[in-house]
Amino acid sequence: MAVVEGAAHLELTWPTVEALRRLGGSAGVEEISESVIEAEGISVRWGRPAREPDDETRVVTLRVAWACNYLKNLGAVEEGGRGVWSLTELGRAITIEEMSSIPPRPTCGA
Repeated sequence: MAVVEGAAHLELTWPTVEALRRLGGSAGVEEISESVIEAEGISVRWGRPAREPDDETRVVTLRVAWACNYLKNLGAVEEGGRGVWSLTELGRAITIEEMSSIPPRPTCGA
């Protein structure tokens, strides 16, 4: 899956699953982001600061965090303590084709 510069968080869902798999099944957002950047060849320009020049949070990191939340709604990851995301049984086994066909689970009393 090719990730284009400026990709929205939904385009980072599969690369996020792959990154978590490479990282042993669980990691923090920063570590996941670095793995996604490296594996997908995302440019430094796309990894620019999100808000202010001195803000170290990059756009890609924010979008990976959103991807993690989306994956949580799918049931593919769960959030542990202190911002650590872990693959669930579904996340360890799911394919890209299966993931694209699963509607997200409701996040509130819907």
